[in-house]
Amino acid sequence: MRSSALPSPFVIEAIVVKPVLTALLLIVLCHDACLAQGTFAEPKPVSTGVILGVNTAIGAATAAIGRAMEKKPIGLAAAKGAGGGLMIFGAKLLVSRNNDATNLIARSLGAFGSSAILNSARDRPMFEQVAIPYGPVRIHVDMKSAVRVRLKLDLAATISTVRAFNDESISFDKSRSVLSGVMTFRADTVGKPTQISGMHRATVVAFRPASRHQSVLPSQAERTIGHEFVHVLQYDFLFNALGAPAEDKIMPLIPGGRTIHRFIDVGFHAAIWAAMNASVPYSSRPWEREAASFAKH
Repeated sequence: MRSSALPSPFVIEAIVVKPVLTALLLIVLCHDACLAQGTFAEPKPVSTGVILGVNTAIGAATAAIGRAMEKKPIGLAAAKGAGGGLMIFGAKLLVSRNNDATNLIARSLGAFGSSAILNSARDRPMFEQVAIPYGPVRIHVDMKSAVRVRLKLDLAATISTVRAFNDESISFDKSRSVLSGVMTFRADTVGKPTQISGMHRATVVAFRPASRHQSVLPSQAERTIGHEFVHVLQYDFLFNALGAPAEDKIMPLIPGGRTIHRFIDVGFHAAIWAAMNASVPYSSRPWEREAASFAKH
């Protein structure tokens, strides 16, 4: 018998599922007008020390809040969460360099860091459960489960990937995608002027390559990719910090939700990411300032 304290499936659908599906639909429909960044004022960079402190503090606070919600001591969780935040900082610093040999390592390091924060919030060993993203899937590893490894489709990333493959203004960069674990596309700059400098959409990245027709230098193109890869790591963290816990609690309340949740990460965090971008001007977004700061180093 369902507890009366739990919201009905109809309430869950109205206040959670429909907004999430709306956000996913926007990912599908959003075109270059939504993605152009070259015409926006550049966000002001901040120092590496400030970024380090913020990432560490966010990791500590996220883990501590998780324990506080369970009315449990927060000290150890905060310390372990800070360690996870430090790992994420290192991953962002590494991926912003945009080196083919280390991009995948950096994304995996960020995944271990954000997983460590989630585990700490749930009073588990730091790496008991880890979600490692690669393209439109996540490899979920659970050391305490009978099925230790499970592949789950990232619905938001899949929608964004399909959308990108159907966009005639960009083309798939197979080499970068395989080496980085991030679905990466090049903007077509031959005969088709475009305003896209770089964009990130649900872990899918597009960039404007070096071209004399668009006055883009190779160094500029590489920094742009590094900038967008930092956004991918930010998005990965948002999944572990907010998306995964929300889906764990909400999906079982929806008819058929348990089965869906076994194989698909729906992407509740996609709605949060979309709301954040919609509510804060580009140049004032802290996540843009962080990415711009990393990419300039």
